Formats: sequence, structure tokens, C-alpha cells
Amino acid sequence: MPRRARDIVVKGTWPAIVIVAVFTLALNLLALTLPLYTMQVYDRVLRSSHQETLLFLTLIAAGALFASMLIETFRVTLLTRVGEWVEERLLGPVLAASLENRLAQPGGPKPPPDLMTDLRHVRGFFGSMAVPTMADAPTVPMFVLVLWLIHPQLGMVALGAAIVSLALAWAND
Repeated sequence: MPRRARDIVVKGTWPAIVIVAVFTLALNLLALTLPLYTMQVYDRVLRSSHQETLLFLTLIAAGALFASMLIETFRVTLLTRVGEWVEERLLGPVLAASLENRLAQPGGPKPPPDLMTDLRHVRGFFGSMAVPTMADAPTVPMFVLVLWLIHPQLGMVALGAAIVSLALAWAND
């Protein structure tokens, strides 16, 4: 990618990527809602049989899950719009370069690269689950550590699951 196009993408998408990172951290913290809810129900509600405690814990958990849904929706929408923004900014230079390639090699031995398809792939990349997955990856050690602090056996299970998941993803690629 020419330096100018790379600068457009990096400088233009940087604020949105920071927002996505902040929302990813919030989503990963909110992912602890159901385990914490379950632990609190077992620890507080079942021992005391207080209906009010169960009601408020349930309301708090439902609110956290609703917030998680809203943040995830916003994150996906933001990434889709970033992809559209990148396509809009690069459409002119890519179209010009594509036409130059076609005119430079009208009957060449191999067809010129289809830059417009590449641009659609870049746009699709931002709208796909690849970016959120890459953003979620750095929080895995934090979850393993939290589970290890809750109980070392839970930490071992989480660490094993993370290693197996990483191995499967590597084997799949």
C-alpha cells in the first residue's frame, strides 16, 4: 500500500480504534456478569433466603447484560462505518491506480491485480469479526488471572482452554 494510503487509513481510523479498544475492555469486564451473579446467588441468596437480594442482584445483572448488548452493537456498527470510511477515502486513489494498471498492461501475459476487490476486502475486514477478536485477545491473560485468583483449579482449566483454543486457531490457519 502506498505511504499516502496507509497514512489515510492509520490517521483516520485511530480514534475509532481507540474507542473500540475501550468498548472491548468494557465488554470483557461485563462478560463476568453471569459468573459473578451465580456466585452471589449461591453465596448470599441461598444462605439467607432474602428475596430482595435476589431481585436486586437480578436487576443489576440484567442491566449489565443489556449494557453489554448495547456496547457490542455500537462496536460492530462503529467498525462497519470505519470500513465504509476507509473505502470512501481510498476509492479515488485505488480507482485511478487500477485504471493505470489496466492501461499499462492491455494485453500483458498476466492480468493486473484487481485493486477494487482488494479495497472491498479491506472494507469487509473492518466489518468482520476479525477486529473484535483481535481486540479481545489481550484480555485473555486478565481472565485467566482473575480465575486463578478465584481458585487455582479454575485458573488451570481456563489456561488449558486458552491454550487449546490458540492451538486450534493456529492449526485452522
